[in-house]
Amino acid sequence: MINLLSWTRPVRVLYLEDDPIDAEALRRALQRLRPGLELTVARSPHEARDALEGAGGTGDFDVLVIDISLPEMNGFEFLEEVDRRGLRRGRRVVVFTSSGHRLDLQAAARTRVDDYVMKTADPVCFEELVVALDPARLQPAPPGLQEERVPPPTFSGHRLQVLKPKGE
Repeated sequence: MINLLSWTRPVRVLYLEDDPIDAEALRRALQRLRPGLELTVARSPHEARDALEGAGGTGDFDVLVIDISLPEMNGFEFLEEVDRRGLRRGRRVVVFTSSGHRLDLQAAARTRVDDYVMKTADPVCFEELVVALDPARLQPAPPGLQEERVPPPTFSGHRLQVLKPKGE
């Protein structure tokens, strides 16, 4: 069940996805699950970078949702470029992909991804993405979380928690 009580303002999402069918599927699911969410789709890393650099580099987005498989560069290479250019600016980053490959999970940890949601034929994956987009999760990480992020060995449903509490 999705708790929409924390959605007091529109969440602005930039979705980097080159496949128009996947982009439209997400747009429709979010319209159904979270009306009012502001979704902008970038079809390439270049478009996404331009969107983030818009408005003098502030790029009016709360969350980046990225696919991994892209034609120009993969999603993790894009995140590395975003970091080099100083464009992450505290935004949450959620990977939304069909890949659950171990190397992709390691790359997610290396590039400091906040959530990793598996894109599947099961519509629950869209609900899991809405949970990852919840504004309550947009707050800074609570004290006690390490800067180093490591993926756990297994998934919980369609979502992978990337942050690991200290002492584990």
